[in-house]
Amino acid sequence: MSKIEEKKKILQQKINRLKEKEAKVKLEERKQRTRRLIELGGLVEKATLSDLTVTQLFGALLKIKDQSNDIEILDQWAKDGEIAFNKNKGMMENEKPITLKFPSEPDASVRKKLRSFGMRWNSVRKEWEGIADPEVIKMNLGDIEMLLQEIAAA
Repeated sequence: MSKIEEKKKILQQKINRLKEKEAKVKLEERKQRTRRLIELGGLVEKATLSDLTVTQLFGALLKIKDQSNDIEILDQWAKDGEIAFNKNKGMMENEKPITLKFPSEPDASVRKKLRSFGMRWNSVRKEWEGIADPEVIKMNLGDIEMLLQEIAAA
């Protein structure tokens, strides 16, 4: 093998290593983008906007975009968001970890109420779970047949 062929082989190996690194960087960028999109979807759910149609939500986001150039508005949004996040961080006095089971799937309005209380559907266990005030849930769901269980601290 001549010196030129050896240099070509070494350069090709370097090119291949760079292509491999580039693929890893692209994969990491894609993962970060996916993580961000999931986070944004979670915020839409947390703000209880998931019942809006796609066009309604998009229209609202365009309004937000128009207002996002105003520093005062951004500061107010940041304060409001921080208050809302902090409000949801700790359990209120009567809130407890609970699960709810229904004999059949509750209708959309009941599911919406459950989500507004911070409850989430566990598809593995086939039950609703979350941290909420059991009495408030019983009062708001009225005569709907359900099994409400408080989860004991470990």
